[in-house]
Amino acid sequence: MDKIVDFNHDRYIRFIAEPVWLDWIKLKNKEEIEKKQVMVICLKDLRTDCKVVHPISEFVLQWYNKQFNTMRKHTITTVAFLNFILDRQNDFKVSTLEDLTLSHANEFLNHLTANSRAYGTVKDAEQTLTQLYLFLYKHEILKHVQDNAFEKHTGPYHTYIKSPFTPIYPSIKARKIEHILPYQYIGMFLESVITTANPILLGVYFQIFGGLRAGEVVNIKRSDVKVKPTGEILISLNNNNLRTDIRTGDASVKRPRQQRIMSIHDWLSLFKENHYKLYIPTDGSNALFINRDGKAMSLGSYRQYFEKAKTHFIKRLRESHYKDDVLLGNHLYTAKWSTHIGRGTFTNLLAEEAENPYDIAQPRGDKQLTSSLSYMSGTERMKRKIEEKLQNMTTNYLPMLIQQRKRN
Repeated sequence: MDKIVDFNHDRYIRFIAEPVWLDWIKLKNKEEIEKKQVMVICLKDLRTDCKVVHPISEFVLQWYNKQFNTMRKHTITTVAFLNFILDRQNDFKVSTLEDLTLSHANEFLNHLTANSRAYGTVKDAEQTLTQLYLFLYKHEILKHVQDNAFEKHTGPYHTYIKSPFTPIYPSIKARKIEHILPYQYIGMFLESVITTANPILLGVYFQIFGGLRAGEVVNIKRSDVKVKPTGEILISLNNNNLRTDIRTGDASVKRPRQQRIMSIHDWLSLFKENHYKLYIPTDGSNALFINRDGKAMSLGSYRQYFEKAKTHFIKRLRESHYKDDVLLGNHLYTAKWSTHIGRGTFTNLLAEEAENPYDIAQPRGDKQLTSSLSYMSGTERMKRKIEEKLQNMTTNYLPMLIQQRKRN
């Protein structure tokens, strides 16, 4: 790796972040091959569209055992930095990575700040570049960076390398993001989902009453769903990689686990029955959520459906004759929120009835903090409380699917 990157390229050559699928061998008593998506860094000729995997990919592949999105984030930041250097190689007098100095990273980070990037974005980029420079230093590539640039610090949980850079950070501004949907409007929101995005109705229910993330929802197979005698559902969440033909690969399960979905009133059984009748996969994936072609639904499609329901819901609120509805509609119109509001709403419902932190952690699918017995008893108590709280959902806002069932 003497000259891992030669910057003497013409203006038609760019670095790009490229997702690829590999046959990955897992060792669990026996060899098991599965599909795994990773990121690599390529050089691309813009004239011929020819791409070649670059050796600097070794840097981002060190996150192979992390979530794909973690590797993807580091790769995109690294590619942006390399192209930043490439565009300014004459000014910086950089021909290879050996010529990099700490000031070049500072220039890049200040460039992000100057282009109105958020404080968190700049800090994330700084962390990636710290790891990149440390990687290059360990491979004896950086000739202008000394060993004392990488200071080790001990935090409350682990030892880490302090950033050697001194960029100008953007000011920290409170972001107007909404994480919680008022519980009295859950029924009305589900009506909007039924009207405009029925293929994801069951998934939205899983999020609001089970705390699932959208990426976890689209990873569910039909065989992963088990109905308990109580009417509740237990879902086995795993990274099933149902759409290996999609390059974005951002649909993942953060922590494989068994996730319980609360059965509130008779909604879960009705939504499940309706979903299983209408949406049957035809691509052999056995996916629970499918697109209009019968293929496993991608995370992008799920979000598009959710946006349709969100738009419909806000429109209903803002056109309402009730002041509280209009105020909420105006707030949700200007605020940032998406699918994760389901998990946030679920957490809030739990928090209002929880007696201790374990009552929240377990139903959310966080790491186990107590025994299964206390989890079950606490959840049963909270389930009854939540049903009482949401009683008005079957009077003020009665979803059309339930209305139809009552007529049959």
